[in-house]
This record gives sequence, structure tokens and C-alpha cells, in this order.
Amino acid sequence: ALALPGGAPTSDGAYVRLPRGVLGAATDVTVSARVQWSGDASPWQRIFDLGTNTTKYLFVTPSNDSGLLRTSVTTGGGGAEAQVNGYAKLPADQWRTVTVTLDSVAGRITTY
Repeated sequence: ALALPGGAPTSDGAYVRLPRGVLGAATDVTVSARVQWSGDASPWQRIFDLGTNTTKYLFVTPSNDSGLLRTSVTTGGGGAEAQVNGYAKLPADQWRTVTVTLDSVAGRITTY
């Protein structure tokens, strides 16, 4: 288990850096995290954010600028994102498991 303190958008809040090759050449992945989000209204916080730069990434935010849970993945930058939007933001102050599955063969990204 890992407890991260979070922080203001201007802070250098805690994070985990994984070794660069941890996913290798994987094209399919499942990532799961058990989180308790504070409900902070700042958009674009990350539950997790995997990638090498602003062109290739996979992330989940508990609340985007529209106030919805969102998963985004791309290998071509922001304009080429595949997105999954929830129907609401992640519930605050409750433990939730967020799981994302990327299936490149089916061309599908699923958020649970």
C-alpha cells in the first residue's frame, strides 16, 4: 500500500516514478488503484498518469473540467485522445477501486 498526501495544484505533491521500461513494448494493459479522493475541485488531478511525454500517455482524473471522471489514452497527443467519460466525478471521501483496461486488438478502453 502507498499513501500519498496530495497537495495544491502549485505544489510538488508526492508521486511514484516507475522504471522507464516497466511496460516494455506492451500494447495492452490493466491498471487498478484503490483511492480515496478528497473531492478537491481542481480539474485534471491524476489518479494515475502513465506515459513518456505529452504525446504518449494513459491517465485517469477523478474530475475533468466538466466535473466528470475521465480516462484518456493517446499515442498522438491531446488531439488524438481516445476518452472514456464517467457520468459524474469520482465520489469524494470514499474508498473506490478504479480499474482501466486497454485492449488494442479490440480497439477498446474500459474504465471500471
